Amino acid sequence: AARLRRGVSPAKMAAALGMDTERYLTQVESGKMRLDISEVAMCATMLSVTTRELLGMPLSPRQALEQRLGAESPLQP
Repeated sequence: AARLRRGVSPAKMAAALGMDTERYLTQVESGKMRLDISEVAMCATMLSVTTRELLGMPLSPRQALEQRLGAESPLQP
């Protein structure tokens, strides 16, 4: 879904992962093949999302609070 929202082609994702488009579509996007963490991070970067978003994980408590407060006032570490 993130790839479609960003308008990134399957061919571009496949090339970044070093595989052909058909394998990417039939294995990765269908969930038959798992990516290692570095590949997940690469995909997230290409799609301008966090790895948590890409993996469908809920926001961390800090991220949820920052989202509620708005982007103009991020929390300090």
